[in-house]
Amino acid sequence: MDDPTEKSENAKVAKAAGIVGAATMVSRVLGVIRDMVIAAFFGASWTTDAFWVAFRIPNMLRRLLGEGSLTVSFVPVFTEYLQKKTKPEALELADNAFTILSVILAAVSALGIALSPVIVGLIAPGFMANPEQYELAVFLNRLMFPYIFFIALVALCMGILNSFRHFTSPALSPVMLNIAMITAALVLHDAFDQPITALAAGVLAGGVGRGGRLGAVDVEFEDAKRAQRVGPCGGGPEDNLYADQEGQNRRREHAEPDGDRHRAG
Repeated sequence: MDDPTEKSENAKVAKAAGIVGAATMVSRVLGVIRDMVIAAFFGASWTTDAFWVAFRIPNMLRRLLGEGSLTVSFVPVFTEYLQKKTKPEALELADNAFTILSVILAAVSALGIALSPVIVGLIAPGFMANPEQYELAVFLNRLMFPYIFFIALVALCMGILNSFRHFTSPALSPVMLNIAMITAALVLHDAFDQPITALAAGVLAGGVGRGGRLGAVDVEFEDAKRAQRVGPCGGGPEDNLYADQEGQNRRREHAEPDGDRHRAG
């Protein structure tokens, strides 16, 4: 006879895989639409080349600092804390990690903005022959560099939410970047002296939007009946991990043996 607990676990895994797969498909489709919009409004011009070079730098740091090393190093430790220690200790670990990472990312962003001329010169030395293109790439890089600050913090929060088996907001967060870039290209391309600046503004807005979409994780501990807020990690009522007190009561009643429930009454 099949174990109901095992069947329930398999159903949760299948649901999570479906959510992540659907969100990835949506992100890929929007990525194609984004490229079509960029080609329609900006074409294959020297300004577009300057944008992609400027965007490559914070995007590379995102893979290194955010979705790369951070996921590999932090998530297993946080999951182990959840399994072997209490939730308050796990959330304290997340809070400390969030604070330390914020300081590091602020320093990296400040250095990146200050050293943009050097960085662009190293990444695209050919731009040095065209001062106008080089200056545009430096300007766009400075405008987009704070993107790494937001996106790496979002990566931390995505790991926290995944550890609590919440997958919807983390899976949908990459969609925000494509939506922001598409919207910026459509709405703001005439708002700047250099139209390609609209895309850089869209990237920055997308980083902020991904953090906003994740919102705040409010974890209500059953024993203390209070919420702890850990950084920009969550995304509305559907992602408050223990916000439904009635749901908690129903789970407790379901877990209690009948005799214990009668004695409690």
